[in-house]
Amino acid sequence: MVTIKGGTLFASRKKIITYSGVSGVLLSRQQTGTLFCSFITYKTECDQMKLEQLYLLSEAVKCASISGAAKKHYMAQSSISHAISSLEKELQTPLLNRNCTGVAPTATGRAILKEAQVIFKSVHNIEQIAEAQRGHVQVAFACLPCLNDWLVPTTLCRLRKTSPEVAVSTTADNSGTIIDQVTSETVPFGIVIQDADTGQHKGITYQPLFQDQYVLYVGKKSPLYGREMITYADVLKQPYIAYRDEFQKRNGGLTAMIAQQRRPNVQFRTDSLEVMKHLIASDEYVAFFPRYMSQEDAYLKSGAIQRLTVVDQPLTFTVSVVRRRQVTLSTQEEGFIENLDHVIKAAKLNSADLKEGASLSLN
Repeated sequence: MVTIKGGTLFASRKKIITYSGVSGVLLSRQQTGTLFCSFITYKTECDQMKLEQLYLLSEAVKCASISGAAKKHYMAQSSISHAISSLEKELQTPLLNRNCTGVAPTATGRAILKEAQVIFKSVHNIEQIAEAQRGHVQVAFACLPCLNDWLVPTTLCRLRKTSPEVAVSTTADNSGTIIDQVTSETVPFGIVIQDADTGQHKGITYQPLFQDQYVLYVGKKSPLYGREMITYADVLKQPYIAYRDEFQKRNGGLTAMIAQQRRPNVQFRTDSLEVMKHLIASDEYVAFFPRYMSQEDAYLKSGAIQRLTVVDQPLTFTVSVVRRRQVTLSTQEEGFIENLDHVIKAAKLNSADLKEGASLSLN
């Protein structure tokens, strides 16, 4: 038996969120800094089990500590501890192993949380349906900068035809930062260079999309212009433009791929891909760019920039969707990824071309 209750939940950023009447089930997510919640009550033989309790249990496990979950949601630690203890009492079984270093789920706790994720997913889908009726469905994610030049715009054009009610919000960053954003629940998913993950991130999973390869961009004033293939030693002799903190810290991507080699001769840093390409086209600067993701580049098409393959340094990588393992994406988020995958398959990328350094193009 399921009964719906309205009520006051917990505080977020010192603001109490109150629901009255028929309010649905627990949903927790960050929207402009405020945590919106509602809850459903399940009638058991001995007592009432609130989905709020399941959610707080899930958050404690994610943070590996009750204090961490309390800090994350601006709640009293005792409130979360009491909610979980009450749930254990109602179910008559321990759900958490507690020690001085934190908490971890018991076998029963893991099984219950697995079932709870299905409920959380259903709740999110219900709200997405309601938002769609109001024309307010949004898909937010983080991706690699070069994806915004071609793949994302092409996917948006396709998405407008299949799901016109969906609005897309994206931010661009390096792979390491995006993975951090996914694990911290800043974004539900991201598109990254999978090879950048050194294993320090737990609880995430990857969905491979395609393979790509870093090539060197050179302009007409570069002594390398006109050549088809070069060595890594040739790269080291050129003035290099780095993107953001590339080669300064382990942020994944190219930095991780050539970690055992000498670093390029960085002469300039910027967070603008357009500035990088403008300087390359007008001077002797060089920089690495992805071959596949940058194939629609106007500088390449005009001949102002040429791309060269480095023959003695493995620079092929896998681009993947990264998400949290225990969290299911919404129908709209899955729909965006499906549309993205369709665009990629339509390009008919041949991974063998990457090894040969051949140009990639849409057929």
